[in-house]
Parts: sequence; C-alpha cells; structure tokens
Amino acid sequence: MAETTKLKSTPGAIAAFLAIAFATSWVLWGVGIRAKVREDLLVFGVAGPAFAAAVMRIRSKGSSRFATPLFLAMAPIGWASLVMAAWAGARFHTFSWNPILIVPALVPALTTAYFFCAGEIRIPSVRWPFIAALSMPVFLLVPAGIAYWTHLPVVQPRSNEGMTATIGAAAILFAKQFLFAGLLELPGWRGWLLPRLQQRFSPLVASVFVWLPWALWHAPLDFSGGVGRTWMNYVQVRVVFFIAITILLTWFYNRSRGSIVVTALFHAGFNTFPFVLPYSPPFLALIFGWAIWVVFADGSPRRPLSYSSVEKDSITDPKSSPSVRFRAATFIIHDPQQQAVKGFPTLPAEVEAIAGCWPNPKKTPPRHPKQKTLLCKMPN
Repeated sequence: MAETTKLKSTPGAIAAFLAIAFATSWVLWGVGIRAKVREDLLVFGVAGPAFAAAVMRIRSKGSSRFATPLFLAMAPIGWASLVMAAWAGARFHTFSWNPILIVPALVPALTTAYFFCAGEIRIPSVRWPFIAALSMPVFLLVPAGIAYWTHLPVVQPRSNEGMTATIGAAAILFAKQFLFAGLLELPGWRGWLLPRLQQRFSPLVASVFVWLPWALWHAPLDFSGGVGRTWMNYVQVRVVFFIAITILLTWFYNRSRGSIVVTALFHAGFNTFPFVLPYSPPFLALIFGWAIWVVFADGSPRRPLSYSSVEKDSITDPKSSPSVRFRAATFIIHDPQQQAVKGFPTLPAEVEAIAGCWPNPKKTPPRHPKQKTLLCKMPN
C-alpha cells in the first residue's frame, strides 16, 4: 500500500529554496566569470536549483540516499558528451579528449544519482519523452519548410554544413543540454518548486510564479555575454518568450505525471535546436498559440493541482496501454467543505491517493460519494 505524502509548501520553505538556489548559482557564476573560466566549468553554478532542492528534501525527509552505480555510469557519459559537444562546436574540425572535462561531468552524475534515489528522475512511458524530444524540431522545421516554399525568410544557423553534420551536431548538443542544463535546473524549478506552488495555485498562476525567479536566476550569465547584450533582446527572451516556455514546461510536467526527464528533454530541445536547425523567424510566434491552447485545453487558469510523488508513477491512462493488466486504485477527490462520511476519513483539501492498488482485482472497492476509481498499472 502506498503511503500518501504531502509536500511542504510554506512560504518559508519556498523562500529558503530560492535563497539557496540563487546564492549557490550567483556566487559560483560570479567567481567563474571574473576568473574567465571556460564555459563548461560554469556548470557548477547551473546546479544551484538542484542543490537547493536536495537540501530542502534532506531537511524535510532526512533522506540522503545515493545511487553509486548510476553515478559511476553517468560520469563518463557526461564527459563524453562534453568532448563531443566541443568537437561539434568546432564544426567537427578539431577533436580533443580533454581529460579536465571529467570534473564538470561529475555534476550531472551527482544530481542524477541523488534524485533517482529520491524518485524524481524516472523513465515514464515512451509517449511523453518522445513528444518532448521531437516537439521543438517539428516546431522549427515544418514552418521553415513552409517559409521556404512561400519565399519567406529562413535562418540556417549552420548553413555551411551538410545535412549529416547538422543532424550530428543537433544530437550531440541536445545530449549536452539534457545533461548539463535540464538535469541540473529542472529538479529544482520543476521537481521541487512547481508541485508545491500547484498545491496552492492553478497551473497557470504557478507557472508565472516559477517564471519570475527562473528568468531572474539567469541574470549573471545573461549580462556577461548572453541574451542580455541589449535590453530589448533580454526582454524578448527572458520575459516574452520565457513565459510561453514556462507554461509549456508545466504542461509537460503535469501530462507526464511529474517527470523531470520529460521536462528536461523539452528544455534541452529549446536550448539546442534553434541554434542548429533551420527556422523561420515569423513563425516563432506560433509558440504563443501553443501556450494559449495548453492553458485553455487543460483548464490551467482554474484548478489547482496536487498529487503525491509516491503515487504518480502508478497512475496511467488505460486507453494508452490496452495490453497491460490494470487494477483499481482509489483516489479521493477535492472536497472544499472537508466533510467526513461514515466509514471514511475526512477528505483532504487536495487530490491525494490513499491506497496503492486494490489488493483483489476481482472485487470492487468500496465507493465513497466523493470518490472516483482510476486505474493503476500493474505488471503482468
């Protein structure tokens, strides 16, 4: 039987998380920028949100388990991705093994090993990782093809390379962004902060509250040669464009039942493909249409979301996996009046699972008037 956990979402806890994330990242970035270290070493600052989330988890749960085999496997993978990314950045002309890159490679290995044990880094069904990884290439390439045939402007960031080199560079740089940006930022911003805000606010409002510190957090990098070269560029990227991206990240997080892997894949996509693949600038505005559709299609302006990190692995849509045997799982639905019914506990303010899977699939579980039965995926 699964045990329901309630996320600690007090203003003090959220303020502590933000303080640790900002202090860690800004101090490490400030030292690195002043020392003019290579860009790969700034990854220590990128891990600020993940470090803050780990600190808050250890404070609240006292758990500091660590998957050593996963760490040992991820460290060489991270090093190889940095080596290959440097090669792709040099247009595949200069290759160097550069053993010093093993040092920054330890950072995503550490975060992955910790958050995997914490249950935050999971491999969900193939559907949502596939959608998250390919959404940005489709979003860029389809309009670029339309623009090409209608004689609209098309930008080709790597125009002097062939198709094979472009695809190779896209894959290599995507892997680097997944490991050294997505898996370092998102365990904090989406894995820790977002679900706690969604206990109190709708997904849309929670997205805005995540967007503001997330955008500001980038400031040391932005104003030391990034998107902050001009104020207009900064506003376009961190204010206008980032709001739509934040809404979409929330949508991916909720649709994938709280998967950091899925959000990290989408994050890696928009950090990579606009700098590698052809795109048409006028069509980039379509991302706002996508975000608006997400808001109203999912009812994001209206309902707060809350679910336990213990149960979200077990919930699935039976229509998406008809060949899998299912058993009923009992869930209590929001009751604003906190009314108790004879034989059942008082209802919580948010949606929370009170049981794992009903032990006997041949018997119907007792029905609560405020209850509905979802289906829980079980092994054959």
